[in-house]
Amino acid sequence: MRSKEAGNGAPAGNAPVVLKSPVQRQRLRSPLPNPAPNIEESTALAVGARRELLELLPRSRPAPLAGRRLYIHERSFQQLALGSHGTAWDVYTCLARISVLKTIHHQVRHDGVCLGLIAEGSAESVLEHLRTAWSTRISSWFRRLSVRTRRPRLLPAPGSLLRLGESVVASCYFAGYYTFATGCRAADLMYRDQRGIAELRRRLAARLDPGELVLISGQLSPVEEELADEGADPRRALDRHPPAALSSAQAAIVRMEVLSAIRAEISDLSVDIGLPPRESGYLRERVDCALEVVFSRGILKTL
Repeated sequence: MRSKEAGNGAPAGNAPVVLKSPVQRQRLRSPLPNPAPNIEESTALAVGARRELLELLPRSRPAPLAGRRLYIHERSFQQLALGSHGTAWDVYTCLARISVLKTIHHQVRHDGVCLGLIAEGSAESVLEHLRTAWSTRISSWFRRLSVRTRRPRLLPAPGSLLRLGESVVASCYFAGYYTFATGCRAADLMYRDQRGIAELRRRLAARLDPGELVLISGQLSPVEEELADEGADPRRALDRHPPAALSSAQAAIVRMEVLSAIRAEISDLSVDIGLPPRESGYLRERVDCALEVVFSRGILKTL
């Protein structure tokens, strides 16, 4: 029931704000906030309902406020994956895990719980276990990638993808680009921005973009782990002789290996946290559907 104060346009306590004017409603529907929110507004985004946007962030970790958006063309990932068995495994595993996390976040934790197919505690436990285990590995892998970009000022070091302490907290796919956000405001912009890639490029060239956005369509290269840990220049990795490239058939074999490995992880997790058979079967069904979708299109197309 609407409170009396809220009905008079003067919200008190936690009473909902009533948007009366068309201007207020239009601002709410606007694809991008303008002007950019101040630090108080950013804090509200991070700790409020907008944290739900951070699909890859464990609840035990604080939500980063601003962050950046990294838009990486699928062709860059495809070229990287064909470099060697190791890089193919990393690329396919990362993209498949992100898809599974998003599925469990939206379909299992929300839809499955509402339909009574899985208990809320079970869904939360599964999601938090996977977020904790997988999100760290995803961000760690990003730190071991070097990239050549026309906007090096947005990168923390020559070629590095992530800044010190920065993590991937949300992801999507748009117009041939896998998109990643490293903070709450960046995730909000990533999901709400409806402009095309050409318009984004134009705004980047004119420095009109309201947030830090990096568009990557060039070469990605793996950096040796010891170089990344020691803070060495990632460009040294580009000077090394690359390993033997994979054929399309060999890459397909790696994708099938990744598919089997993720299914096994989900099955083992169901046993480890003691899911009842009915809930375990529902979880595996949802994950299998997600994997069938992600492995039937784009650079993961195998099935």
